[in-house]
Amino acid sequence: MDFTQEGFSIGKLAAETGFSPAAIRFYEKQGLIEAAPRNLSGFRRYSGEVIQRLRFIRRAKRLGFTLREIRELLGGKEPRMSWRQARSAILAKLKEIEKRMLQLEKARMALLKLLKDPA
Repeated sequence: MDFTQEGFSIGKLAAETGFSPAAIRFYEKQGLIEAAPRNLSGFRRYSGEVIQRLRFIRRAKRLGFTLREIRELLGGKEPRMSWRQARSAILAKLKEIEKRMLQLEKARMALLKLLKDPA
């Protein structure tokens, strides 16, 4: 990692997290990561904590959480949600995924039936 007392440039942050600079600026505008202070040259300088938040965002997106839900989990500019609240959000997402899985299984079975008997 190329972290100095001045922080990460957006390019280094992008390389560390796999997000594009545009995505990082978007998450900053959405309040998912803190607005980065600028150095004397006017460039944004991000702290190491932002890397952890971006990695969390990536994992949460892979698990199917929306940006609104991720903001709630992270707390955005509000105090971070309690474990009880986070657990509730995770259980709700799990229930939603299980419902979708049942719907997809029903669709799969209907398609298999159609293949066997197209009439």
